[in-house]
Amino acid sequence: RIVRQIESPINVIVGNPPYSKGQTSANDSNANLSYPTLDGRIAATYAGLSTATNKNSLYDSYFRAYRWATDRVGEHGIVAFVSNGGWIDGNTADGVRLSFADDFAHVWVFNLRGNMRKANWKEEGGQIFGAGSQTTIAVFVGVKDTAHTGPAQIHYRDIGDYLDREQKLRIIDAGTVDTLEWDTIVPNTSGDWVGQRDDMFGAWPVIAERRKPTRGGVFTRFSRGVESARDAWMYSYSRDALTANVRRMVGN
Repeated sequence: RIVRQIESPINVIVGNPPYSKGQTSANDSNANLSYPTLDGRIAATYAGLSTATNKNSLYDSYFRAYRWATDRVGEHGIVAFVSNGGWIDGNTADGVRLSFADDFAHVWVFNLRGNMRKANWKEEGGQIFGAGSQTTIAVFVGVKDTAHTGPAQIHYRDIGDYLDREQKLRIIDAGTVDTLEWDTIVPNTSGDWVGQRDDMFGAWPVIAERRKPTRGGVFTRFSRGVESARDAWMYSYSRDALTANVRRMVGN
C-alpha cells in the first residue's frame, strides 16, 4: 500500500498542518521524531537559504508539511494550507520565503493576523481558532506550473486591523481567490516580502563582523563582558543588604 501511494501522482494537497517544534523536555508527551530525508530537504532549502544563526524552528512540523507537500505534488500541482503564518515576516524564515519564490509559479497569501505575542496584540484582532491560538494564521495557496516563466507572482492580502473573529470569518466566507483584492509583492534579494528593508543599510559601516570579517568593523573583539555568574549573591544596590547576604553565604 505504501509503495502504491508513493508511486501514485498527487497534484493537490490541502491541509491544516500542526504547529509543533517537538518536546522541550523528557516530561513532555510530544516526542521529537526524525525524518532524515525530509529534514535533509529542509536543510538544503529553508535552512540552507536562511541567514539566521539558530534555525531549529525551521524543522517545526508545519514547515515539514510545507516541504513534503511542495515536493510531493511534483512539477505541476497546488499546495493549499491554513497554517502558522509566522514565516511571512519572521527573520528566521527568510529562507522559507526564498524557497517559496523558487518552488512556485504563483503564490497567494491571506494573512489573517491574530498574533497575541505582539506588543500591539489588540491591533491583531481576533484569533481564528479561538483562545487556543496565539500565533499569526495564514491561508497559503501555491501553484507549481512549468509553463510559467520568470519570477514567481506573489499575491498578498492583510485582513486588516482590530477585526474580531466573527468579522474575519465573514470576510473569509465571502471571499475567493478571484474576488479578493490582492497586493502584488516583488521580494527583494534578502527574501523580504512585507516590511522590506532599505538596501542602503547594507552600505553603512558595520559595527562588527564576527563570522565573515570582510568589511572590517568598529569592534573586533567579542565577549560577554564582566560576568561573575553570581551577581544575585555578590551585587546589590543596598550595602547593608549585600553585607547581610555575603555573611549568610559565609555562614552556610
